[in-house]
Amino acid sequence: LITCIALLLALQSRLQVLPLRDWAMDGLSLLVSAGLSGAAAWALSALIAWPHDLVGRLFQVGLSTAASCLVFFALGRAFDVPEVAQITSTVTRRFSRR
Repeated sequence: LITCIALLLALQSRLQVLPLRDWAMDGLSLLVSAGLSGAAAWALSALIAWPHDLVGRLFQVGLSTAASCLVFFALGRAFDVPEVAQITSTVTRRFSRR
């Protein structure tokens, strides 16, 4: 990560056209979205008394993952991250055809 940042800064000093500020804001937005979606998955997994059999564990993992994805994509859209908008539009377009 440090090498990547150093190379981006070196490239920016030579080209003067890279949108580093936009990329940094998108990265920060994605980091916040990821942290909050992880917290949502953990909370759902920890606060509900799930059964200890295989089906209960499958529900625990499946619902926690679904909630985490929903929170992540909702926050990514709210923060107006272009990549999240592209992913969600592709997925909704693919499922709306069926």
